[in-house]
This record gives sequence, structure tokens and C-alpha cells, in this order.
Amino acid sequence: MYLTCNDLIVRHPCVTLWGWDAKKIGVFNRCLLIKTRRFGDNRLSVDESSMIRLIEFVHDCCMENYRLKQDPNEVFMSYEEVLNYFPEAEFYNWTPTIMGLLCSAQLLLGKYCSKEARKLVSVSSVNRLINYTNDRFKRISNLRNHE
Repeated sequence: MYLTCNDLIVRHPCVTLWGWDAKKIGVFNRCLLIKTRRFGDNRLSVDESSMIRLIEFVHDCCMENYRLKQDPNEVFMSYEEVLNYFPEAEFYNWTPTIMGLLCSAQLLLGKYCSKEARKLVSVSSVNRLINYTNDRFKRISNLRNHE
């Protein structure tokens, strides 16, 4: 079932705890994390099942991110380093601004490094989100193969 962004937020109020709003949901679409359609005057409607999968992903990430914050061996990179090291990030339309938004939406684990005076993101959380997006494409291709 396809719903507008605001209808999804009303139907799944837990997302407001992560700061999700219609703008962030639009960014999730741009980053290929959810399935959407355009309707009317270029408005966005979201497939609820793809949104539920993303919500479940964030639920799983919350505990993992807490563990990563406590791990002294966790590796962090700047947003620019992530774009250089992970070619998929650019393919999925990530930019430094979008990575900051993904951090604030709890999809990536980020932190501010005062020593370097810039924001950093956990390499494990980047891998996890890239794997989630890759798995989403595999599910889509399997659905098309069975039709």
C-alpha cells in the first residue's frame, strides 16, 4: 500500500523519535532506501512495506550503534573519506550533507571529532547501510525473476 510521507509518520509514530519527517523520507527515496511513486503535482507516495523494513533496520541499528559507541576499536572516517573509500556511497547518491542527515536519522552512527574539527561516521555503520541497500536491490531483482 502506498501512503504519503505525512500519512506514514502518523501511522508509524516511532519515526518521530528519530527525527524523521517528510523531507528526510524524501532523502531516503533519493538514496534508494525505500520504494516510492510520484503522484499529482510531483508528490511522493511511499510503499509502506519498504518503510517498515527501514524502520526495522533502524530498530536493529540502535542496539548495534550503542555497542559501536562503546567499542574503542571502532574505526571512524570523515564523510569525504567514506565517499572515496566506498564507491557504492556515490552510486547511492550520498553526499557529505546526506550522510549528516543519515546520521541524524539513526541510519548511520556519527560523531563530532573536536581534534579534527569535523564530523566522522562509523565504518561499520556505513557497511551495514550499504549492505541493507544492496539486499534491497537483490530482493527487488528476485521479485522480478519470479514474475
